[in-house]
Amino acid sequence: MIQTDYRDKILRFAYHMALFDHEKIIFPFHLVQKFVKLINNLFFSFPLERNDRKMIEYFYESSHEITPLTMAVIAQRNRYGGTHTRIMEEQEEYVVDRTPSKLIDSACRFFGASLRGRQDGTRNICGITHKAPISIDPISGMYFFPTRSPNHPNCSWIAHSHIDQVKKGENKCTEIIFKNGRHIVLDVSFGSIMNQIQRTAQFRYLLDNRIRSLRKQYSVDVTEEPFA
Repeated sequence: MIQTDYRDKILRFAYHMALFDHEKIIFPFHLVQKFVKLINNLFFSFPLERNDRKMIEYFYESSHEITPLTMAVIAQRNRYGGTHTRIMEEQEEYVVDRTPSKLIDSACRFFGASLRGRQDGTRNICGITHKAPISIDPISGMYFFPTRSPNHPNCSWIAHSHIDQVKKGENKCTEIIFKNGRHIVLDVSFGSIMNQIQRTAQFRYLLDNRIRSLRKQYSVDVTEEPFA
């Protein structure tokens, strides 16, 4: 019993350390898992139990996984026929066992809103209702657009700020090349992607103008760094 109590305390400490938000950087789920397993193996000789795995999920899901470094949140089929997500960032990729739209919703909630709330905001600003682009956080340049209806299991989300080029691919697919040179191929038509990019640019222009106008009108002294 004493060993179990110490084990729980050490594992909880490991979860918090692995998820520590240092300079706005959140560790990906696969690194959290590796870190916790390493701590467990160093101190204990038995495998992680079901409750331990639930604890990992609880602590991890309370953090946001979408950051200004995220370039794409891509829907993929897992081996059981369900949908999981490949998150593509500037320096790495990892897989999360949640749908892209749920991850986007969690990111919106981190900034005090929800996916539905952000969609309603887009409609109010520029009238877009179908496959509406959203701003997870306009201050850090986190504007994303869906490749399909967000309710569709194959809907992916693309970060507008990271796009460099868009090219027609084979079999009516579309290749998106990001500013760091990495690329993805989506099973979506070139015209549809270009339309989403243009609508996101329109929405972004209108929202950014509103924010700048308010700051100028009320002389809000906000020090901000340019999004890179």
